[in-house]
Amino acid sequence: MVTDYEGLHAQLAAGPQSGYATLDSVRVVLNEGRKIGLAADVRYAIWGYSEGSLAGGSAAELQPPYAPELHFTGAALGSIIVNITSVVESINGGIFSGRLFRGFYGLAKTYQNLTAWMDENVLPDKRAEFFKHATNCQIQGIDGAFHDIFSYFIDGERPIYEPVPASVLDWSGQMGRRGMPTMPLFMYKAFGDEISPVEDTDKLVHKYCSNRATIEYYRNLIGGHVTEAIIGSVNALEWVSDHLAGRPVRNLGSCRTENVLITKI
Repeated sequence: MVTDYEGLHAQLAAGPQSGYATLDSVRVVLNEGRKIGLAADVRYAIWGYSEGSLAGGSAAELQPPYAPELHFTGAALGSIIVNITSVVESINGGIFSGRLFRGFYGLAKTYQNLTAWMDENVLPDKRAEFFKHATNCQIQGIDGAFHDIFSYFIDGERPIYEPVPASVLDWSGQMGRRGMPTMPLFMYKAFGDEISPVEDTDKLVHKYCSNRATIEYYRNLIGGHVTEAIIGSVNALEWVSDHLAGRPVRNLGSCRTENVLITKI
């Protein structure tokens, strides 16, 4: 099952919304399972990469209080987006900066206060260009590369720290705030990730592990965000497959971090 966690309005980067949507999607499938031939004792897991890991990770945090009836075998989270503010600082003006326009636009569709703030603060003479980048598909987003998104706002000096955008990014784009995952996690990230710094993930793993989470964490010392999507998928698929096959979970409530050198699949 592939979840449409952004919804009908492409609410990109909205962590809580994507987490709730992921859990609700699983609920629907399980409730309708007999109609599509699912066994009553079917096993299910989460696998997401990059923004998909923001959705999957948010679902893992929200599951205990919001969907306690769901019993995931685990979640594989690749290059998890831990802190959207950190992402903005990392990629603004670089080759991936086109993603920021779509991210802000997606958040504005989720939070009306950000919509109003953008209406007031995007420079009139750059408005058309801003929304051109914001409404492009992912593969077309390269035309926003090497653009300074701050230069599109009236206060060009780091406008993300103004009260409205700062509060939205703080609420929607920070992992580790909504609860501790109780399902086993496999987390993997390239040490050279250009979009979401590995240090952010290290801190999140430490926080989870301090609260007795069950985690296997692979830090690939080679590669970056794009390459790890392919290279890291091998271990992720094996981990998910093993858990769906009923492999017993070892060392519940403990964590293991490995620095690995994976260069090919």
